[in-house]
Amino acid sequence: MGVLPVAAVQLDIVWENPTANLAHAAILVQEAANAGARLVVLPEMFATGFSVNYPSLKEGACPSGGVPATSGREEKLLTRHLC
Repeated sequence: MGVLPVAAVQLDIVWENPTANLAHAAILVQEAANAGARLVVLPEMFATGFSVNYPSLKEGACPSGGVPATSGREEKLLTRHLC
């Protein structure tokens, strides 16, 4: 059986700011991947700052229900490293 390098990422979350949270997470995911992680675990609801105020987040939501929209750079990085 092979080894699966795993990284748990902890980050300061900005309340109801998916763009800022994803930008910060993208940096940390890249660092973990560069260090050899094949699986990176992020905090639950990290992108929204644990907010359930959906109307204020609607514009930042991905139509497919996946990762919220970003400038594109963060989404490309996250989808490249996420399965």
